[in-house]
Amino acid sequence: MGFLTRQDIIGARDLPYQDEIVPEWPDSNGESGMVRLHRLQAGDIIKLTNIMSNRPKSDGMFVMFVFCAHDDQGNRLFPFTNDEEFEQAIAELRTKSMEPLDRLQRVAMRLNGMLPEQLQQLKNRLGEAASAARPTTSPISSVA
Repeated sequence: MGFLTRQDIIGARDLPYQDEIVPEWPDSNGESGMVRLHRLQAGDIIKLTNIMSNRPKSDGMFVMFVFCAHDDQGNRLFPFTNDEEFEQAIAELRTKSMEPLDRLQRVAMRLNGMLPEQLQQLKNRLGEAASAARPTTSPISSVA
């Protein structure tokens, strides 16, 4: 086992994805369409968190889809470079059926470790790690 280089880290494929069939949204041939949902990049998680801190919780489904939905080449289906483009994507998605969006959001949340049970497991692990790191006796009392 060797130490990693910058290139090793940058070149690692550490963002899994899942292709999902969406029968409600046919492709150009009239067949069931597919969407590739990606795990978020670290920077996107920060952006998404900041965006959601200023939005109603009900927008989470749309925001998650805008960030996670990609085509088969890995390009975002709803690319945005500014607030106006982002808001346009959200407005467009609001016109779509709730059923496929909800289903796709759950897949995206699972890929990103954001399902309630995943978050609880993380919270439990962090709590256990914090407990294990705490000294069992006070450093001051052991000196006396």
